[in-house]
Amino acid sequence: MNYQEIDAANQSLIKALYYKGLSALREKEPELFYQEKEHFLLGNMFDTIMTDPLNFRKKFYVSDLDSKPSPTLMSIINKAFALRKDNMFHYNDPKFLQYMDEEGWHVGKGEKRLTYKAWLESNVREDWNALVESEGKETVTIEEYEKVMNASQKVMESIPFVTMIPELNVHNQFSLEATYTLDKDTKIPIKGLLDQVILREENESKWDEVCESLQIENNHDAIIIDYKTFSGLSMKYKYSIRKFRYDVQASFYQFLLEEKYANYIQIGNMPVKELYKVAVVNVVANLNIDEPSFVWKYTQDDLDIAEFGAWHTTPHEYHVADPYHINDLDIDEVDIPGFRQMLQRYHWYKMNNFETEYGFENNILNNNAWNY
Repeated sequence: MNYQEIDAANQSLIKALYYKGLSALREKEPELFYQEKEHFLLGNMFDTIMTDPLNFRKKFYVSDLDSKPSPTLMSIINKAFALRKDNMFHYNDPKFLQYMDEEGWHVGKGEKRLTYKAWLESNVREDWNALVESEGKETVTIEEYEKVMNASQKVMESIPFVTMIPELNVHNQFSLEATYTLDKDTKIPIKGLLDQVILREENESKWDEVCESLQIENNHDAIIIDYKTFSGLSMKYKYSIRKFRYDVQASFYQFLLEEKYANYIQIGNMPVKELYKVAVVNVVANLNIDEPSFVWKYTQDDLDIAEFGAWHTTPHEYHVADPYHINDLDIDEVDIPGFRQMLQRYHWYKMNNFETEYGFENNILNNNAWNY
């Protein structure tokens, strides 16, 4: 399921809005057999190894083919496979082959054009069996599988926190829902799926040891662990954080967890939320065999900028936007937008319903979507 199909704002949507503007809300993701780009695929494999290892083989199919079939070829195989399932045909059933020929399904172009029957005769056993075994799974090559497994092993051997996990009460694949209040009348549903969450109240006896292993202060009420893959010099990971907006993801997750465990107390006529401190770290598997894996800790300043946005004060310093007036700011009034400005953008789009009322070609959609 992609971010457009989720019935609430989510971190994937927020990052897409940051990169693509409102076009992210109307672009349809391509439906390919290999649905995800390689870096997403490798990241999902690593997440699964660390948080759901028993179901790895249910989620991924490791193919021994020399290379992945092209999307065009796989779209044809998928059509055939769906037809075979719907009609209980075997792949070499004469009626099935006749149907395929009559429909004119073919592979390739020009001199390389093959009828489906000819393709079956030359490739059937290897590709068909792979398709059957990989149904409903992400398909990865042996090279991709070994790359992630080696990196995961390096993480398990070199990061002290990971060796402690069996002794802890850890929430894996922690699903959260909350409501973001844009103004007194606007409530936006938001959702997130966190790799791992560790709550202090459930691990009090080990808390100091956990914090020491992650090299963070022990005054937090919870810790979010977000697993990442990276290829390159470890010292340059900070550039990937900004490029892929991992800081926005971390801040969004922090907000969700704080909202879940918020405790409101009454002071006079106003409910006031007590502080619930959440730390966020990335455990990073470096796919470069010559580079170490590591833990990246987000400072609260990092997370505040990613949430509220910021202005430049000097070429190398930033001033966090005032949290109490954040909803008065549009996207063009900050040098670095935070996820709250992204939620404003999302709300503006929903409220103005440009998809049905104006159509997507109207320039006002992208020119004025940040001022309402």
